[in-house]
Amino acid sequence: MRSYFFPPLPRGGYPNPYCTHFKEALAEYTDLLNAGEKPTRMAAWELLKFSTRADLYVFNWLEIIGYHRAGLIQFLMAFIAVWTVIARRARILWVLHNIEPHEGHNWQTRYFYRLLFKHAALTVAHSREAEAFARKKAKGQVVYCCHPIISYPVKAQPVQPTDILIWGSILPYKGVAEFLEMQEVQASGLDIHVIGVCKDLQLARRIDSLTNEHVRFENRKATFDEIASLCRQAKFVLFPYVGGSVSSSGALIDTIAFGGTPVGPHRGAFKDLSEEGVCLTYQNTSAMMDILKSEKVINTSVVRSFLQDNTWDAFARKITSLI
Repeated sequence: MRSYFFPPLPRGGYPNPYCTHFKEALAEYTDLLNAGEKPTRMAAWELLKFSTRADLYVFNWLEIIGYHRAGLIQFLMAFIAVWTVIARRARILWVLHNIEPHEGHNWQTRYFYRLLFKHAALTVAHSREAEAFARKKAKGQVVYCCHPIISYPVKAQPVQPTDILIWGSILPYKGVAEFLEMQEVQASGLDIHVIGVCKDLQLARRIDSLTNEHVRFENRKATFDEIASLCRQAKFVLFPYVGGSVSSSGALIDTIAFGGTPVGPHRGAFKDLSEEGVCLTYQNTSAMMDILKSEKVINTSVVRSFLQDNTWDAFARKITSLI
């Protein structure tokens, strides 16, 4: 079976390893046509070029193509490409990463959500919440698969231990500023370290204004080994998300792989993984503070079993067998 993976490799490489791992695993079970592709600045153009060649199209984040560079042009090219795929009766596998885009809905995203729910042969969700949402709308098969996880070799870095670590790209839906503005947080005396790139200057200033002797904010991209070391040295790794939906989180999965103790809202993937015993969750801010002030830990043997059961190979084998 010939397959095509979207998005293709962008200039500068993929921003996170999800796509790289997915393509490597997919290539073990299909003939992946864009396995050794050259980087591109126009993802939709690459999709259009391959729209007559594959038997299976694996779509990730296609629905937000309109937010990319030259968004309207890319939307139109993706529109033609997807309808070409549909007309050829090739199979579509759509990974529903988010119940609604983090960037927000517009007419372009709504169009692709409707189109993919109608024509995808298989919709894959990384949370039970997203699975339930998809089952109400999808014409094809819907399946829940835990976000695959991989244990990385990590070179330990000398880092300062902390009570609370918040890491990753700093975006409005992640609720970092709202968390730091809580009176209970400011009065807690907890040592809090926020590290990650924040391109929103207004948000960055807002967070920076909340720093003090207990709260540090580094607006930069940390190295892989540094993040892993920070996760291991932190008492808790916090995800204070405020978005309406938290259907999946790559940072959550990486935190578990790094050996950190993740804490997040009792929704989406956080809820699923709390039931697996590898994540702590809260229903409200009071419960969140109770956890952050506690001595709770996660059973390391449960984490080891979780890592063994949710590999990329197992994920690729399952979804290709269903399609």
